[in-house]
Amino acid sequence: MVQLGVGTTTAAWDIYVNDVNQIRYMPGGFTEPTLDTGDTSTYAFKVVTDANRVCAVKVTITSQMDNTKFSNFEITVLSSTGGAWGAETLYAAPTGGTTKASIDGLTQGDAAYIHQPISTTKYYEIQVTYSYDLVSNNTQISVTFQFTPLPQAGF
Repeated sequence: MVQLGVGTTTAAWDIYVNDVNQIRYMPGGFTEPTLDTGDTSTYAFKVVTDANRVCAVKVTITSQMDNTKFSNFEITVLSSTGGAWGAETLYAAPTGGTTKASIDGLTQGDAAYIHQPISTTKYYEIQVTYSYDLVSNNTQISVTFQFTPLPQAGF
């Protein structure tokens, strides 16, 4: 059984001067996508667990954002089982109970983990809150997320 199914991992957004506390979704851009479980372009990744293994998924970006341009770049994860999207709890470790508020996209290697229990299927999207307020030019940025599944016996 394949526990991790990848939907969309890369987003390219036009960023404008003085974008402060703006929210973007991956996938979706400015608007949160409506989940269509049959369409991989409507979610970032999905996790399917069976009755034997739980799954932690490490979420990170492949390279940090430029802190000379962004004053913040906070990444959170939303999940759905087929209805509305809701905030997913992020953890500091694949098995630990310590939670994190978000992933800091300005810090190289910062990551968080989602924990999914046995016998469930969930779909996930990424929400980014950023402020592009340290420069005076518009730009397009590309963000690539990496999702690493870590199947295990329990948390």
